Amino acid sequence: MTSPCSVRVYAFRNGTLITQRNGTESVEYTLAFYQPISQQQALAHVNILNEGKEFDTDTSEVQPTEIIYRDCPYDAGGQEPAMLCEAKLYLTPDKQIWGITIVFSSP
Repeated sequence: MTSPCSVRVYAFRNGTLITQRNGTESVEYTLAFYQPISQQQALAHVNILNEGKEFDTDTSEVQPTEIIYRDCPYDAGGQEPAMLCEAKLYLTPDKQIWGITIVFSSP
């Protein structure tokens, strides 16, 4: 069942979570922290938003302002990666994480 609201905002003690559904093509989660956190803490948040599953850290791409992880099998329960999920961790100048964006795309 579709929701009449494709964007929702949730305020938490340590940050704000915005969820957005883009039709049937993708779902996007954006988590912005009020105070930067460590990469380890950020990956714990990513795992929670990814229904308890870890992103494959071997697929990471490090850029000056962000770390990008790509993952997700083509079929549910499948082993063949299709890179249908992407998590971006946004870096501060001292390499702390100030925000996360996760996009889950439909094949």
